[in-house]
Amino acid sequence: KSEQAIAQDRAQEEALQRYLDTMQGLILDKGLRATDSNKEIRDVARVRTLAVVRSLNGNRKGHVVRFLHEADLIGPPKEESGEWQPEKAIISLKDADLSTVYLEGVTLSGVDLSFTNLSNAILHRSFIDCSRLLKANLMNANLRRTNLFQTDLSGTDRRGADLSDATECTHQQLAQAE
Repeated sequence: KSEQAIAQDRAQEEALQRYLDTMQGLILDKGLRATDSNKEIRDVARVRTLAVVRSLNGNRKGHVVRFLHEADLIGPPKEESGEWQPEKAIISLKDADLSTVYLEGVTLSGVDLSFTNLSNAILHRSFIDCSRLLKANLMNANLRRTNLFQTDLSGTDRRGADLSDATECTHQQLAQAE
């Protein structure tokens, strides 16, 4: 069992590194960020992203989401502080399997997480900053057994979202969501 766990861990790390290398190539060599009219490159990036997160554990899924966030690929561009515009995202996380993801302290403002599986995820704050789903789209998302400790749900569209058995989620947090 120990050897199996080590092999599985190694395989996940290799999958993560292949994904990051591929994304680096799409960003630097194929101009992923400047592909307003090149839907094919965006589609390749989205398909690769959805495939890799399905195969990774929670910590590595968190690395993928952090990478996508820091590369300005999953939300509206940082200079835009207006309303949520899913078409501005280069890669959509809609329908992604982010179950068990560990996203402590990650800002997900304006990210489309509709129909996303976030069950058993950890979305609580870190010492540096607070996880914010400000104006994120959580419509029909699965948030069962998700840890939402001090997570800001202000302005979040959570229509149809399943928050059953979510932990550390206060009535005040839910009232702040749309």
